[in-house]
Amino acid sequence: MKNELAKAGAALIAAGAVSLVQGQPFGACPIGYVVEGIPFPHTALYFNIAENGIVIADNRMWEPGVGEIIPPEGFRPYAVNSNGLMAGSGADGRFEVRTHDTVLASFDEPGAANIRFRAKATDNGWVLISGSMESFVVSPDLVMRRLEVPDRLGGFANSINSHGQACGWFGGGTNAAFWDSDGTFYEIPIPDTDGEAMDIDDSGLVLLNVRALAPALWSLDGGFRHIEPSGEEYNFHGWSMNQLGNYVGWAGPIVPWVWTGSHYSLMNQSLVDSDGWHIQTTYGINDAGQICGHANYNGELWLYIAHPVGLCGADITTTGAPIGGLGSGVPDGEITATDLSFFVNGWIVGDSVGDVTTRNAPEGDPMYGEPDGIVTAADIQYYVNMWISGCSG
Repeated sequence: MKNELAKAGAALIAAGAVSLVQGQPFGACPIGYVVEGIPFPHTALYFNIAENGIVIADNRMWEPGVGEIIPPEGFRPYAVNSNGLMAGSGADGRFEVRTHDTVLASFDEPGAANIRFRAKATDNGWVLISGSMESFVVSPDLVMRRLEVPDRLGGFANSINSHGQACGWFGGGTNAAFWDSDGTFYEIPIPDTDGEAMDIDDSGLVLLNVRALAPALWSLDGGFRHIEPSGEEYNFHGWSMNQLGNYVGWAGPIVPWVWTGSHYSLMNQSLVDSDGWHIQTTYGINDAGQICGHANYNGELWLYIAHPVGLCGADITTTGAPIGGLGSGVPDGEITATDLSFFVNGWIVGDSVGDVTTRNAPEGDPMYGEPDGIVTAADIQYYVNMWISGCSG
């Protein structure tokens, strides 16, 4: 059955009905996304995405489904957490940690010439601020300290976790760096090449951007390893991670991917309804699976946030089938070869008794939230992707 379906799927791909990138390092993406545009200037390189989905880009804040959040007068936000704690530049040019109504702490801002700049605020109150070759952390009790690099002018930290551990680079951006909670500095050894530490989770696991190789992981206790076990040369860029083992980045100039736990998946294949959107970069991901970055929308460059609409959330649904029969109209949470065969056969003969159904899709979505009684090439593609990915409810 599986070989026959593979042949049928190959025929559909060859006919242009289904576009599926197969083989390593890419696989089908088991997560569907709905894209929301952010109408800010598109020059942003560093994004901050909080656990509640609020995005900061170019010192402006965007709340999904709500719109732009106006910061306090004279304040330029660099980072925000889910509890409303903000970090950024105050009206007097000093670095502030504050809520919307109250300045909690104010410090001399590091890095006057901010050629590169980054900040982050964790939900338990740790704050990172990085300027031009200077990086500082602010603890939840509002004590600031500099991240030192012995015998060097300084380093640039890209991220911080909820324990105050940070990661980044030193030596002109070619050496990966890790700072432990007590400020102890470690150079991250990358075999036979160099790279940069981009993000860190609460376990101390660091995401590395490795020159000319696939992104890798490192920890103080576990050492170095590539995300994908073979470690083949993909020239990928890893950029951000969450606490659930998902990583995002892109390959080549504009081929965005998500590591879903078993393979690299193409973002643009996983859009539930592209509606003119083409994702170009994946700069940030939170624990809710929301992703932000750059996208092309009908020929124009936008910022975006992509909302996941279900992990393996597809199932067979039929209309007009006998009650209790195969595919009786009630999703069972299983994506099987039988489901795929039903859809391929129905699509080829023009039998529209089947349709795609996804869980957690936007309410009222006629194509992906509720069956519409039509079997289309898009339905087939979605099911092929899900089935090859090994998804099951």
